[in-house]
Amino acid sequence: NAHFDWLRYTDKEVTECYTKGCYSDTLTFDIVDIEKGSKMILPNSTKFVSHKTTVGGADDTAIATIFAERYVILESQIFNIKKAGRVDGVGLGYERDAGPGMSKAAFQQGNRHQTNLGGSHGGRAAGQPVATSGGIGGYGSYITPINMGSGGSTSNDGKEGGAGGSAIRFKTKNLQVDGTISTDGQKGESASHSSQNGGGSGAGGSILLEIEETLSGSGNIQSNGGESASGDNGNH
Repeated sequence: NAHFDWLRYTDKEVTECYTKGCYSDTLTFDIVDIEKGSKMILPNSTKFVSHKTTVGGADDTAIATIFAERYVILESQIFNIKKAGRVDGVGLGYERDAGPGMSKAAFQQGNRHQTNLGGSHGGRAAGQPVATSGGIGGYGSYITPINMGSGGSTSNDGKEGGAGGSAIRFKTKNLQVDGTISTDGQKGESASHSSQNGGGSGAGGSILLEIEETLSGSGNIQSNGGESASGDNGNH
């Protein structure tokens, strides 16, 4: 059995591995319990394999979290995410100003030309033209979603865009989610006053569930674009 309070396996990263479906490092365990505020950080292109994994405990305990950076595979016969458990890829995909659905193109809002566009992924972000969103409907696949979300662009007022969400792939026999799985995009930096434009927010990433038998629980599985930053009406 493995019990973790804090684990960062490695900082190694394999560029573009997420698009090829490959992985550079494999962690193999029998039974893993990540509980009571513990954290595990899995870097890009890690394959995590176990017989049984439990993340978190009852809802009155501190939240335990697996952070999944860029593209990560979680493979387990039994994978339980308790009420105080979280698998988190929020803002861990493409960085700000990066990704196939990021655009620095200026658009006109009133008398100003602005560059604070949100990142695209499964659809075009607000303000994004087709040519710069990765395709007519963005990029990626709704059937086999394995792409990270693109980052939002930094505004012409220097407010930083938000990063996109990561791509997490579950391969399980039984998955129970009473906590949260999220690959949301990150909110762009807010404007400091109404005459400025906040940064564009990041696009949501991907969550692919490959389940042999059962998906159960009362938790949340989500991959949303980042919230709009404050400032002028042209924020995205």
